[in-house]
Amino acid sequence: MNKTAIAATTLLIILTACTAFAFLISVTTLGVNIGSYKDFENDADYATFDAKVISFVAYDDSFFIELDHNVENFNLGFDITYENCDLAKENGLSADSLHENDVVTVTVAKKFVGANWNRTIVALSANGTNYLSFAEGKANLVEHQMQASETSSRVVLITGILFASCGITLVTILIVFKRKKANQKAKEKEKVRAKQP
Repeated sequence: MNKTAIAATTLLIILTACTAFAFLISVTTLGVNIGSYKDFENDADYATFDAKVISFVAYDDSFFIELDHNVENFNLGFDITYENCDLAKENGLSADSLHENDVVTVTVAKKFVGANWNRTIVALSANGTNYLSFAEGKANLVEHQMQASETSSRVVLITGILFASCGITLVTILIVFKRKKANQKAKEKEKVRAKQP
């Protein structure tokens, strides 16, 4: 195998390894979203409870609420994200809407959304104002997760195809080089035999 062939094979091995790594990352991270919308389709997938506000922070694309509650296995942190954040803003939710010790009624997804470590609020009312209704909040979350599932499936599939293609190409090149080497050895043996009396 000449230097050019060795360089090409080495480059292809590196490319295959990188693609394999990307495939594994996509499976472990994006794979979380595949089919995840099914975890949020039923009303039983949510919990509704009253709680006191510990802290409330408004970001450009989300709201973070820390709540004092008595629900088992729930952390203190909750988010309003994606389309529901926009909807809550349209209904008047802002950085000045909630304060410490305000009592709120929330409906929260029991399972985590994607890789988020805060549970997601799909309904919120406080101080006589309904900032986010359950019907709209749930529908938005399910729709968002369906889109995330479709996108993740495509990315995992494309990365998997690239990985398989690189692997097949690498194996093909190695087979071709091996055959060439075998042919060269056979020719050398023939030359040796031809020289023998």
